[in-house]
Amino acid sequence: MDILCDMLTNQGRARGRVSFTIAIIIALSVMTSASAVFGNQPISIQQDSDGNDRFYDSSTGSWWVPYGANYVKLGWQNGQFGGEAYGHSTFNVLGQNDPSHFAEYDPDEAETILTQMENAGYNLVRVYLSHFRHQLEDPSGPGIHREYILNVVDFLQRAQQHGILVWFSFSHHLPVDYHPASSGDPDFEQTNAYYWTQNWIDARKNLMADFISALNAESAPMTSIFAYSLNEPHFIESQKPLSYTSGLVTPVNGTTYDMASTVDREQMMEDGMNFFLSEIRATVSNAHPGAFFTAGFFRPDALAGPNDDRIIVPAARFLDDSAVSFIDVHIHLHDTVGLSVEQHMQEMELTTNPELPLVIGEYSNSLIADVSTATEAADRLEAMLADLHDVGGDGSLLWSWNPHISALGIQKYWAANDEGELIGDRLSPLQNKFAAGVLSLTHEDHEEDLAGRTNPVVFFQDPVMVLGPLTANGYDAATARIFAVAPQRFSSRVQEWDFLDGIHDLESVGFFGLDRGLVDLGDLKGEAQIAQVSQHWKQIDFQQSFTTTPAVFSQVASVNGPAAVVTRIRNVTASGFEIRLQEQESYDKDPVQKFHPLEDVHWIAIEKGVTQLGGRPFEVGTDSADDSWKTILFTQTVQNGTLIGQVQTFSGADPVSMNYEGMSTMSVKLRLREERSFDIETGHVSEVVAYMILGE
Repeated sequence: MDILCDMLTNQGRARGRVSFTIAIIIALSVMTSASAVFGNQPISIQQDSDGNDRFYDSSTGSWWVPYGANYVKLGWQNGQFGGEAYGHSTFNVLGQNDPSHFAEYDPDEAETILTQMENAGYNLVRVYLSHFRHQLEDPSGPGIHREYILNVVDFLQRAQQHGILVWFSFSHHLPVDYHPASSGDPDFEQTNAYYWTQNWIDARKNLMADFISALNAESAPMTSIFAYSLNEPHFIESQKPLSYTSGLVTPVNGTTYDMASTVDREQMMEDGMNFFLSEIRATVSNAHPGAFFTAGFFRPDALAGPNDDRIIVPAARFLDDSAVSFIDVHIHLHDTVGLSVEQHMQEMELTTNPELPLVIGEYSNSLIADVSTATEAADRLEAMLADLHDVGGDGSLLWSWNPHISALGIQKYWAANDEGELIGDRLSPLQNKFAAGVLSLTHEDHEEDLAGRTNPVVFFQDPVMVLGPLTANGYDAATARIFAVAPQRFSSRVQEWDFLDGIHDLESVGFFGLDRGLVDLGDLKGEAQIAQVSQHWKQIDFQQSFTTTPAVFSQVASVNGPAAVVTRIRNVTASGFEIRLQEQESYDKDPVQKFHPLEDVHWIAIEKGVTQLGGRPFEVGTDSADDSWKTILFTQTVQNGTLIGQVQTFSGADPVSMNYEGMSTMSVKLRLREERSFDIETGHVSEVVAYMILGE
């Protein structure tokens, strides 16, 4: 949002530094060499088994997902060229002669925000560095302002104590004292010279190196730095050489371009930005090995206005030409614009899930002009998170944690900490960390990647997975079995009872997963655990006290014994339940055959009720069912529902599985199905059944 802030300056912009802006807003990031570790930098990028680049936390040995928010503090300060300017002021120092209304760093506010973020489970905060006069630059001479750096170090130390990494965002403008005497080439002027001339590139490299060196000199906790970035770099068409309509120009990369050629002009911008970012990346890599460098961008027309002459080059065109490690995109949904997340990505030509990690460095759908309450804003943001995940997002940072206040003193967006952190809590990975979907299974092994099924974009550390009932396409009775679970995937198949041929038609089955432990699912309390269970009844005690009897869903998730098996549950109370494994009836009634080794059984207990989960309708309830089809009515409309079901009682002792059919927006049909290994009778008495339904 740096460009918007620049437009709010007053006298300091009289010299034409802000004109009609052309944004080619690009986000490319560069990972430093994995072998050069600066202070045991914990986060690296590694390939998963599918060949996709993902963030990896060496301290935990697991995949790591950036999940955080922007800490945005705006205020009045000295303009670059005189007068006053309004812009990012998070770490500002109040000078001796500065007026009292100028902004300055507030360590108490920083501590409060970091505490709130830690309590809500966030792991990354993005902050802005000021390019205005006498802040980042030393007012007494060349170099970095030590008092400003001490504020940055204080923030880093606090972030480290709260277990939160810090992402520094630099303005595309340079502090005045870092400006070179000239561009060194009359064909390149003002903003365009930033990217196409060696003098300006060297000036940017000096700033980055000096900043990192200054942090080191003050013993800053460098391992708490996730990335350095350039915020929304852009070209301006009315400045040389883009103002030329003919002639040849040669920027610093040494290639000559014809300004009468549209193709050459576009290629010059692509090549120039790639060259520029590669130069800055190398500087950051040398100064702070192991830290990332990135540059953030909007969709091409995000800042367009009626008198705008900007030229936009979609960011995807840079991905193959630069040594990038992750992509940083900024997506702000406004009712007046009316574009979806998918349409934003299309304009950036990111129409398929990129192999590189994709981080949404800014996301919002909460303009106060569009929504009247924080609750409505949270609903929108939850739905937006799901959409960001669907387009391949590997992490996200909300705009913003604290209120974004304009120069007129008006709050533009609902903030995460408004109304007692209502939005921050609603979007918390501690509350919304789940995986869900519908599988198509046969008797053959199927592997499902959880990275594409989680909301929000969070990798599991210790997943607990349960499957729902099968559809009834196949003639023979069967159950769905999980046989392997890993932090980011699980494998499953349809398993017929042992007396059958084992070949089964295609069935649909829902799945639902949580990370192991206690969890809040919208307004409902839940618990997900793993137990070792055999054919003998085992008492399971909850680790928390439910106020009412919850619904319990369980799933065999190993193959220590090859025989087909289901879980049976009884005596469910607010404090626990009993569970056992049950093989086909001919085995279960045979004292010799009635043996099954211990299996890993995943179970999830959830309060009954109706809520929203990740912006999606979610309902948990109980009813009764027997061997006839029974219609279960939902209390809210559900589109494309994911169904999980489990028998809660042991009224009938014969082994039984569950089927479903006729899924609609308001109901589904369930039945219990026995098998015929012992006799041909398949009637089953009425049992209490629990169901969980999650819509889109």
